[in-house]
Amino acid sequence: MQGFSGWRRKNAVLVGIAAAAMAALVWTTVAAGSGTPSSTSGKLAGAAAPISQARAILASWRKPAKLVPAGPAFNASAAKGKTIGWVSITTDIPFTQQMLSGARAAAKILGFKIDLCNGKGQVSEWVRCYSRFIGQKVDIILSQSIDPKILKSSITAANKAHIPVMTTSSNFSEAKTLWPGTVAEDSQPFRLVARLMGDSAVVQSNGKANALIITSNEVYVAPGQVKAIQGEFKKYCPATCKSKVVNIAIADWQTKIPTVVQSSITADPDLSYVIPLYDGEVPFAVAGVHAANSQDKVKVISFNASPGVMDFLKNKDVLSADVGVWIVHHGWAAMDQAARVLAGQRNISALRDPKLATRMFDTTNVGSLNFNKPDSWYGNLKLAAFYKKQWKK
Repeated sequence: MQGFSGWRRKNAVLVGIAAAAMAALVWTTVAAGSGTPSSTSGKLAGAAAPISQARAILASWRKPAKLVPAGPAFNASAAKGKTIGWVSITTDIPFTQQMLSGARAAAKILGFKIDLCNGKGQVSEWVRCYSRFIGQKVDIILSQSIDPKILKSSITAANKAHIPVMTTSSNFSEAKTLWPGTVAEDSQPFRLVARLMGDSAVVQSNGKANALIITSNEVYVAPGQVKAIQGEFKKYCPATCKSKVVNIAIADWQTKIPTVVQSSITADPDLSYVIPLYDGEVPFAVAGVHAANSQDKVKVISFNASPGVMDFLKNKDVLSADVGVWIVHHGWAAMDQAARVLAGQRNISALRDPKLATRMFDTTNVGSLNFNKPDSWYGNLKLAAFYKKQWKK
């Protein structure tokens, strides 16, 4: 890929895997994409809301985040001395390590023991982890970033053993129900971040966005995110914004995205935005823009605000906006939900939407960030003090 070192290519793949994990990686029933733009929204007709409304929404999300309680404060003493069996999608990605760092800090306060099982990115290993934890009679099983449908039999076995199961990163935070056989979902605001991506393209282009949206349809939330982006185009610029959608399987990101982006720019010289749903794709999209020599007219907008990828934004290298959800907070929230479950809580919004710290990063605020301390990007947030209050510690 033109202009990219071997180091950057290697690390982009790792970030890509992390991004996929963040978005509920495996959806095996969906066929992989061909890499050919196959869905075109065209110019969307209808009355438009004022772009100033989108501009105001972005301004509010650019501000440092605030910690919002997922639910009422409660006595978390039931968690003390208990063991949580953590089934990781794989421990070999930054996403898992960042999430674990938050979870371990929270577990120390709660008196939880985290028993980690490395799923190694393989279904057989995930099943083995479940079997191990069922045999050990752990107090609760956490299934991290794995499609629950793949593990239906394992979840059923845990239910029969009277071990509650919770999931993470596998559904929309707006979902009103949980996966069958589970008691909690440490979700992410996937629709919100998609709307913010769409709003960024609308505002930056002054309502004249011509976008290529790159989806990976094996990710459960991806089709909903595409719909949310296009919904913002329809809302604010139905007659002057348009988009095409291309489905590229995660395994093909590195090899197909640069070519697809370059050929799309060649086929449509008016293309102005490339919107890959997860920023593990960004290095490959940027490479395609460079290969087309279009870095002055085509911008990239994405989601995850992954360290490393955010360097493109800092350096004003094609990436013009990246929405972030704080993954360390994701780990703390998982432990909050586990403690709530052990305290007897069921069927409440706090067990579906952890209200994770979220922030929009773009050229207006990237200069204020300390790139040596990514956790500071979301503001001066004190997770320990916040959750101690929630847990009545």
